[in-house]
Amino acid sequence: MKKHGTGYDAVTWGEGFLRLTPRGRERFEQASGFDVTVAGGALETAVGLARLGLRTAWLSVVGDTPLGMKLVNKVREHGVDTDRVVRLPGGRTGLCYAETGSAPRPTRSWYDMDDTAFRSTRPGTEDWPSDRETAVLHLDLTAPMLDAVNAAAVGLMTVVLVLLGRSALVDVPTILAALAALAVLIFTKVNSLWLILAGAALGAAVQGLGFAA
Repeated sequence: MKKHGTGYDAVTWGEGFLRLTPRGRERFEQASGFDVTVAGGALETAVGLARLGLRTAWLSVVGDTPLGMKLVNKVREHGVDTDRVVRLPGGRTGLCYAETGSAPRPTRSWYDMDDTAFRSTRPGTEDWPSDRETAVLHLDLTAPMLDAVNAAAVGLMTVVLVLLGRSALVDVPTILAALAALAVLIFTKVNSLWLILAGAALGAAVQGLGFAA
């Protein structure tokens, strides 16, 4: 299903994994069998858009193993182009263990995503589309990947604080705001993307009210 050169309506990038769920709403310690489903924000988005009649492709890295090929085959079944998926020999496939809740017991999930084929490969390995090849590029930054995003945000906060300090622009309110944001990030595990957006909105509001030079 080669579509290079003809263009896509959307290309999605992100990790695929397998979700294992005990049958019959059992707990894992009781289960004797599991239902296995293909999951992942990027591939599910590509499949959903393909079902609406759009031309889509999934960009990712999977292990060149039966588990990795299960991901690719299932996505391809729904009409998504998987030519851009890199197959890594011996690469590991991530797993999600999901226990379906039954009141009053909640649904619970555990992720085993360390050293997967996707996470052990540099992003430049994938065949990224140009702006002429796709109308939309969707990047999946869901649950397991947010730790990396938060770490990058902390580094960004540090660099900005150092640069402000060198320019002698740091005052007491700025320091307090930075420390408060860092505390919220560490102790409440709020997605740092929201902190960045909130900081931008606050800065715009302060500028608009004339409190900033």
